[in-house]
Amino acid sequence: VKSERLFRLQDLLHMQQLEFNQNNIGKIIPVLFEKLGKKQNQILGKSPYLQSVITEGSENNIKKILDIKILQAGQNSLIGAIVNEK
Repeated sequence: VKSERLFRLQDLLHMQQLEFNQNNIGKIIPVLFEKLGKKQNQILGKSPYLQSVITEGSENNIKKILDIKILQAGQNSLIGAIVNEK
């Protein structure tokens, strides 16, 4: 019974997380970039809600806060494009 309840709770949390991330599509949010991404010319940062955000950018943008327009959303991350470089 415990395992069944845990699986149902985890499924609900995953659905809510995906829905929350998808609600960010089209929005412009500030992102603090922390490190290089896995691919070339890719950087990884965190949104104000601590979602991982991936975008194309240079190493010069690390440790900066940039406005990002969210283009795609998955369960664990957001993908966007830089709106402006401050």
